[in-house]
Amino acid sequence: MKIVIRKGKEPWKVVESTGYNNESHLQALMAEDPTLVPVTDLGVSVSPFLVAVREVTLRGSGSLDILAFNESGGMAVMECKLADNPEIRRKVIGQIVEYAAFLNKLDYEELDEIALRRAGPHLHKLMEAKVADPEWDSAAFQAAVERNLSQGRFTLIIVVDRMDDTLGITLEYLNTCGFRNISLHALEMSHLSDNEMEILIPQVHGAGAPPVSTESATRTWTEDDFLRQVAEKAAPAVQEQVRQLLSFSKEQADRISWGKGKTGSLSFQVLIQGKPTTVFSLFADGYLLVGYANVLRAANDPKLVESFRDSLARIPKFKNASFKENKFPGCRLPEIQNDMALLMDAVVGLKKSVGGQ
Repeated sequence: MKIVIRKGKEPWKVVESTGYNNESHLQALMAEDPTLVPVTDLGVSVSPFLVAVREVTLRGSGSLDILAFNESGGMAVMECKLADNPEIRRKVIGQIVEYAAFLNKLDYEELDEIALRRAGPHLHKLMEAKVADPEWDSAAFQAAVERNLSQGRFTLIIVVDRMDDTLGITLEYLNTCGFRNISLHALEMSHLSDNEMEILIPQVHGAGAPPVSTESATRTWTEDDFLRQVAEKAAPAVQEQVRQLLSFSKEQADRISWGKGKTGSLSFQVLIQGKPTTVFSLFADGYLLVGYANVLRAANDPKLVESFRDSLARIPKFKNASFKENKFPGCRLPEIQNDMALLMDAVVGLKKSVGGQ
């Protein structure tokens, strides 16, 4: 394909394809601006990727080229290959799937520590600097990342300078088979230049039927929609636990924040130092995340934080949890079926302590 341009009334001229110096050049370009991924062409419901971390080392596997995040907590695993690299035909598919498998073994705390070493600030701070929405909820973002990690929900993108036919045929076949939690694509990034002007032509290959559970874009849930999805996704016993926690939230929360994404969620928020702070997030499929890290950051009172931590530790599921600055203990509701009162007592105790500050 030729690209022909002109400036004003000057003669038309062909823009030459310049390619990339090496795979690191392609990787740097994608990491600098992950919005270059044309998410509308992926065939799945995903919001634009805004933050990218390069060379994410996964113990036991290797270093994936780029891990990108969108504002809803969705993640893209990107591996960059040039067409003259023989790995582009077969090996890269196994490589990127292996990276996803090892990401699935991490929790938010571990991933945040990797990002801190590679990119500087904590993940939620990196995203905060990119998001235009003043109502963006960093706690909901962190909860969604934690949940996507635990459930292995990723968009896998092999970024190439020139599409390889064998890779295209393989991706087409794999996507017709369908995946539950991942989508797999190739992104061809043709690179051209004319003097000081650079031109990129992104083209997605391998867009197929969307996976059943890929975490998605930016709809804001309502209580009615949330409860409808609970009825669709959760077992009757879990539905009862969700209704119990929703009723508790209406009575006790200073604010309920409804989440965004394909799976409905709500966040129980308490005003700490005048700032809405998410104490726990509840998802429509019965997954719960406790925002210990949010309380730790918002409260300027070590005794308050220690009391909240000790109350949570009375719940058997959280007895051995790691309570650190970036930790969000999580569980499925059946795991705390007999300990709901302990969870609510911990939250009420926190709210009373905050009110007495």
